[in-house]
Amino acid sequence: MLPLIENRLQRVKDAKALNSPLPKFDERTQDSIWYNCLPLWEKEKYGSVAKPTRDHFKQEIDTICARNGVTREELGIIASPWAAIYYEGIWRLVSYDAIIELAKKGVTLVFIEKRDIVQALGPYASADGVALVNSRGFLVEYAKKLAEAAKQGGAHLAIMTDYDVPGIMIAWELKDAIWLGCDERMLTRFGIKHNNKDYAVDYNAAVARTNESDLRHILETDKRFAYVDIDFIRKRRDDYRVVDGKRVELDAVLARAGEPEHDRNGEGGAKVLWDYIKELIDDAYPLQDYNRAVESKSPTLSNHYPESYRQLTDFVEQFVDDIIRPKKEQIESRLKKTVGLTNVGQLKEQIDKEEGKMISANKQLKKLGTAIKVIDKKYGFGITKTKLDSKKTLDERKGGGKKALNVPINQHVVSSEIPDPPPLKKGESIGGLDPLTYAKFKVINDYCQQEGPVVEKEIMDKMQADGGCHHAIDNSYKDVMMRKKAKEILQQQRPPQQRQPRIKEDQIEHTFPYPGLPAEERAKELREDGKFFHDVLSDKPDDEYAQRRLRETEDELHKLYERGIGGYILGSVHDPDRVSYLRGVVAVNTLEEEEEK
Repeated sequence: MLPLIENRLQRVKDAKALNSPLPKFDERTQDSIWYNCLPLWEKEKYGSVAKPTRDHFKQEIDTICARNGVTREELGIIASPWAAIYYEGIWRLVSYDAIIELAKKGVTLVFIEKRDIVQALGPYASADGVALVNSRGFLVEYAKKLAEAAKQGGAHLAIMTDYDVPGIMIAWELKDAIWLGCDERMLTRFGIKHNNKDYAVDYNAAVARTNESDLRHILETDKRFAYVDIDFIRKRRDDYRVVDGKRVELDAVLARAGEPEHDRNGEGGAKVLWDYIKELIDDAYPLQDYNRAVESKSPTLSNHYPESYRQLTDFVEQFVDDIIRPKKEQIESRLKKTVGLTNVGQLKEQIDKEEGKMISANKQLKKLGTAIKVIDKKYGFGITKTKLDSKKTLDERKGGGKKALNVPINQHVVSSEIPDPPPLKKGESIGGLDPLTYAKFKVINDYCQQEGPVVEKEIMDKMQADGGCHHAIDNSYKDVMMRKKAKEILQQQRPPQQRQPRIKEDQIEHTFPYPGLPAEERAKELREDGKFFHDVLSDKPDDEYAQRRLRETEDELHKLYERGIGGYILGSVHDPDRVSYLRGVVAVNTLEEEEEK
């Protein structure tokens, strides 16, 4: 049984035997586990089993779970649910009747072709107010309508696909969305090289999606695909149809993101991958409208009333609305200018505290509460005998709603103070516009050229919807300046990327598995590595990194021993006592046969 599944299975079975809560694991897709297991097949330690097909591998996971009385989900292994949009922990089918309502979900909608990737990233995306949509390969009609409705409602759009020709064609269909990859940027970030057969696999499509000329035209004219290596993803057939080439699946990236060198804090590959995606979204859309994800009026305001007031919520609701109206408008303005992706749970808590403070301090409400008790006692209405809603938890009563992540509130808002544009050069003007308006339009145009076609279309469409007049240019100029300021704040907040130092050519021979060293010296270095990791495991037997490196070291040594380099395998042609060894084996086998008789 494979190490990851075996370890999780035993922990779940132990918890069930003791009637204890089941352990929580970082969620993994079946395909990402497949990629992690590729180096293990045909190894002696795992029974020298030949590499199975991917479908058979998934079937075996189901068989193991059924045999041991557990589910895949209990092991943290997720499969694709029947749904299309994931937001706030809920899957919803994108049907014709639901499009308008679903289009209101999330500050940004990210379309992803793999359903299990959506579920793996979903909890982290939802925490930031982002809705993930499973496009199920090429976009179906309702998915396109959902994108149109969401854009009209003020949402940003993004799309994420495998790194292959079909993935590019899927992203190309959704022209109003930024492309998050998988592309060369993502491969570089997670250290996936073109010649790594465990992550970059051969791809032979049954159906040709495009031809050589059209593919080159798409890559050259659509700036979203600037980080695509055409020579990696395609091989031209004799009939010039583009079907053969390499591919890197999102599942492979998810598996790679979970490796110790990238998941340094042990948060899981999905969290590491989402953090990278979040950076790309922030770069393209530094200004987000969180009115799409957070209600400006907290749904838990009544938690701050005196007890008698909570029993009379329906009586005082309008009075409360009048009290908080100025604060509500202030919060809505602030949410509209939020810098980057921000945790929604934190924003809700902050709103609840601000509005709740106004309610708690209102003298009229306190006086009314006292009066209600007196009236109720005098006339016997029974108001004070009314039972409070028992469905609300104690935490919700204290004003926090559902428990948010235990992290400090970190919302940054762009200032509404907009500076004037740089002055025009002498003689620089355009007919029909005064110099100030033209200067603003020039700033808008420069920003659009810098940020690319998706952002340009978004800004120009909004300007056209406003009438394309001086007022529209003023509004778009303010929008652009706030976006630029938001991006500056994000760049200041973002810690510098910790880059692995590039290995020089003359250092490669001294890096595991020491490909540049002579064979005998390789064997010596590998034995030293093996001794080191044995020592580590003697002190920390559960150290997964040391376990993995020891397996890799032993595998490399075994290959050398098979060739008689640095050692030998007993009974092999390189064994100097091979004849004596084989005679001993025959003698033992003969003795065992006689004993059985």
